[in-house]
Amino acid sequence: AIRGRSGSILHESDGSGRLKSDGPRLNAEACAKWLALLSSYRLMCVWCLGPETGELDLQPFESDAESLKVPLPPGRLLLLRCDALSHRFSSIGSAYCLTCFLEAIPPLCKYEELPTPCCQALHALAEEKMQEYKASSLKEQRYLHMPRDLEIQMNRGRFTGEGAIAVCSASSRQAASHDALSWAMAFFPNADYAEEVPSLRWSYEAVYEDDPLVWQPGKTKCKHGAFVDGIELFDCVAFRIARHEASGMDPGHRLTLETGFEALVRDGYTARSLLNSRGGVYVANPPPQEWSMTEKDISGGGVCGGGGSIACGRFSYIHGLKGPCISVDVEGASSLVAVNFACSNLSRTGKWEPIPFAICSSWNLLLNPMSYIHGSASGILSPKGRVFAFDASASGYIRGESVVSIVLKTMTEIVDEQEVLRDGGPDVLGQLVGSATNQSGRRSHLSAPDCVAMQEVIYEALRQADISPLDVDACECWAEAKVMDDALEATATARAFRPEGMVHMGAASPLSIVSAKSTVGNQLEAMGLSQILKVLLGASVGATHPTCHLRILSPHIDLDLCDRNASLAAEAVDFGLNSTFTGITNRSIAGTNCQAIIFGQVSEAICGLAEEDEAKDRQNRKILFWPPGGDRLDRKKS
Repeated sequence: AIRGRSGSILHESDGSGRLKSDGPRLNAEACAKWLALLSSYRLMCVWCLGPETGELDLQPFESDAESLKVPLPPGRLLLLRCDALSHRFSSIGSAYCLTCFLEAIPPLCKYEELPTPCCQALHALAEEKMQEYKASSLKEQRYLHMPRDLEIQMNRGRFTGEGAIAVCSASSRQAASHDALSWAMAFFPNADYAEEVPSLRWSYEAVYEDDPLVWQPGKTKCKHGAFVDGIELFDCVAFRIARHEASGMDPGHRLTLETGFEALVRDGYTARSLLNSRGGVYVANPPPQEWSMTEKDISGGGVCGGGGSIACGRFSYIHGLKGPCISVDVEGASSLVAVNFACSNLSRTGKWEPIPFAICSSWNLLLNPMSYIHGSASGILSPKGRVFAFDASASGYIRGESVVSIVLKTMTEIVDEQEVLRDGGPDVLGQLVGSATNQSGRRSHLSAPDCVAMQEVIYEALRQADISPLDVDACECWAEAKVMDDALEATATARAFRPEGMVHMGAASPLSIVSAKSTVGNQLEAMGLSQILKVLLGASVGATHPTCHLRILSPHIDLDLCDRNASLAAEAVDFGLNSTFTGITNRSIAGTNCQAIIFGQVSEAICGLAEEDEAKDRQNRKILFWPPGGDRLDRKKS
């Protein structure tokens, strides 16, 4: 199938048997242009314009076959495989020839094998330029000219994952779905998971009142949230836990055991293989107030039922894991801080022996109305029952529930005392290529965001990933539907990923700024892991999710005035290539800022289905003749 055509090139033969000019001087820009062209296009169209008859000398590459000389009188059109044949146009008299390339394969994010000598020479020159650029410092890179095509190929097309952390498998319990893929795909049609508080949690009529001063009598003005079904269910026998002990456990602890073990099983582990291994456990746990303030009829419990540090310790105890066991509580930044800890222990630094795998888990459940009463008193909950992130009608957020566990491993392993890239296979969801954490420090008040600190943590994550800011296609923001906070975060994100005055800014795709909270609510400690899952599953189909409930952009967000190449889309946006870098932002109320850079690729299964559908579509197309004169096809045969 022909998918596209390149621009046309006019050649002139001066009558001496060769072309009049050898073309422009080969520099880095020309090398990048021709390398991208010749590696993506397979067919070449040659049209002889005359006035004299020309001759095309064809010779197969890497073959001893004799050359074929094809006469080209004026007006003759010829199609040839430019990746299999060397071709040279000449004429006795003056002759002109018009050529173009026809794209016969889908756009690639990686160069395929380059069989032609011309491509090999261009590739060698490009490799030299890229190695020189990568070996230089950040300060030196500012003064080195690197064509955008080569930069894309260097940072994305030839990305191997060396030094990155693989997200191998995951398991989750989300609102309205226990299947991560169906949950993530529901973001594309702008599904809304918000609902009224179910009666199985508490009777909201007793604590709800539509009054701005509702907090004074100890009530709330918000009655909506996104709730997980079946949190009371638990197979205690599978984890060798007595029923009276299980009844006193925080439901988040129970679901963390289930999702964590399920994620490990999906990655190929068994109870026997986990025993006495050095696997690390990193749990981003919320404060124990939800469970401790909930009415319950239990015979056991206490600190071991809902203590924050117990969740990770119990997981290691049950499965016999002897690696690091860390509990993290940094409010909304907890998930990415836990992931940052895990990445450090998975990496080889100094004489530290990396752990073989890490399980990162988090949960956020709503078990009693006290968090709603406190949220209404502080003005952070939305009385409208929805999250209008980046919208002019933003009035706060609603709470959301989730339980997420992911398995992390390095992309390299030791084979025969040598470090080689791990064959991730189809189970690898994506890769974590960079992460960073900092603090906002002194500011106007404790919960105030700091634009400078947010930009600095993004710069550090990009430095860890060793990519250009222009390579990042989208950023999953924190965006709590606070008018000024959302405006500051959107501005800081656009400034960091699309820096002012950066070379090749015009050639970069617009940065998509999105927020998951508009669909699932604020999951606080578990938000970061849910964002990682959402981004990677969205990348598997080659698109970024839209921001739900975005109707009228907040007047305080003016990216056009700042001249930033960024957008806040209310619809899904397709990626330009088969791979993508996406940023994820987490922030805590106390000023902790976290940033992670995720690398995802379109699933091979998805690509295969798309190509199969296109092949069926081509078979069903009618054949038309132009100009008229061709024979008609029999309707029955067609």
